[in-house]
Amino acid sequence: MPIIFTGLQIPHQSAHLYIETTQLSSIASSQNNISKRRLFLGKTNNRMRISLLLSAALLLSIGTAIAQPVITENTHLPQAGNSYTCYSRTVAPIPGNSGANEHWNFTTLSASHTSQLDYLPCASVPNCGIVAGANLASTQFGTSLFYNAGVGMTQIVGEYEGNTLIRYSDPKEFTRFPMAFGTSYADSYKAQLETGTITLIRKGNINLRADAYGTLLLPAGTFTDVLRVHRIQNYSDRDLQGNINFNHVEESYTWYSAQHREPLLVISTHHTNGQLVGELLQYTGQMPLTVGQLNASRIQLGIYPNPAREAVTASFELDNNTDLSINLLDITGREVIAGETRSYTKGTNKQTLTTGHLPAGVYLLQLRSGQSTIHKKVEIL
Repeated sequence: MPIIFTGLQIPHQSAHLYIETTQLSSIASSQNNISKRRLFLGKTNNRMRISLLLSAALLLSIGTAIAQPVITENTHLPQAGNSYTCYSRTVAPIPGNSGANEHWNFTTLSASHTSQLDYLPCASVPNCGIVAGANLASTQFGTSLFYNAGVGMTQIVGEYEGNTLIRYSDPKEFTRFPMAFGTSYADSYKAQLETGTITLIRKGNINLRADAYGTLLLPAGTFTDVLRVHRIQNYSDRDLQGNINFNHVEESYTWYSAQHREPLLVISTHHTNGQLVGELLQYTGQMPLTVGQLNASRIQLGIYPNPAREAVTASFELDNNTDLSINLLDITGREVIAGETRSYTKGTNKQTLTTGHLPAGVYLLQLRSGQSTIHKKVEIL
C-alpha cells in the first residue's frame, strides 16, 4: 500500500503494501502465516550609531511583516473532479531546514515516473461503497484511497490495492484545518487488512507539525509563501496468531501553497522492521500563478449535464478578467475539442461544448490560461 499523503500516492514499486503483500504471499504459500545578530558599532560617532540602529530596526520590521501561509479547508480539502499530473522517483533528497523564511531549491529535480492522480465520487470507485464513512476516493497507479473529507479535516478511512483491502475502524486524521506555521497534533488509528486468506490488524499513530515556511523552487518555477508539514507515522501490522509482525516508521515532508489545492512536493522515507524499504520524491506539474491566471484552489468548476450526450456546459467563477480556453481531452490527454482563447469577465461564466460527434467514454474538460489548467471529468454517453 502506498505511503499516503493528502492527495499524493506513492508508486507501488516503493510502497509498503507492495512489500508486505509480497512477504505475506511468501508466508502464505510456504507456511500459511531569529538567531541572534550582533551589531558592532565600534567607536563610531552617535550619528552613525543612530543610523545603524534605525537600519536594523527597519530590517527587523520588514522580516516580521512577511505574511505566513495558512492552509484552510476552503482551499485544500480534496474535491471530486480534481485531477493532477504527478512526477516521482524512488530516491528521496534531503528535505532541508525547518524554521521561518526558509529557502528550498529543488530546481534540478528529475523524475522517473509520471502518473495521473484523480479524485472521484466514492460511488464510482470499486470497494469504496463498502468502507464505512467514505465520501471521496482517489486513484493512482492502480491504488485507491478512500476519504471522509468533512468539516475541519481529511480522514483516511480505507485503501485498496490488488487484492488487499484496508478498512479503518478508527480513521487516520491525516490533515486538520486550518494549518499554519507551528500547528501540531497527534492522532491514533486502527485498521484491518484483508489480503487473500490472511487478516492483519494495524495499530498506529501519526504526529504532525507545520515546521517551516518560505520559498520553494521547483522545475516548474518559484513558489512563495509555502508551508512545510512534517509527519511521522509509527504503526504495526500483526496477525491474530502472532506469526506475522511488521513494525513501520513513515516520515514525510510536504510543501503546501495557499494558491494550489494539491501539495507541491512530498519527500518521504519508509522503514519496516528497522530496514529502509521505500523512499519517495513526488511533485506535481502545477505552475506558479501570475496575474490573470487561474487560481485552481478558488475556482469551482461545474459541469452539466454529466453524463452528457449532445452538449456539455462548463460553469465557473473568476476573481478577475481572464483570458482562457475551454477544451476537452480524452483519457490519454489528447485534445479532442480545442476551444479558442477568449476573454472571460470577473464573476460567473458559462460555456457550452458540442459533444454529439464524440464516441462514448470518459473525458476531461479543461480550463487553460497560459500554463495554468483546471480539469474535471465528464462522461459522454
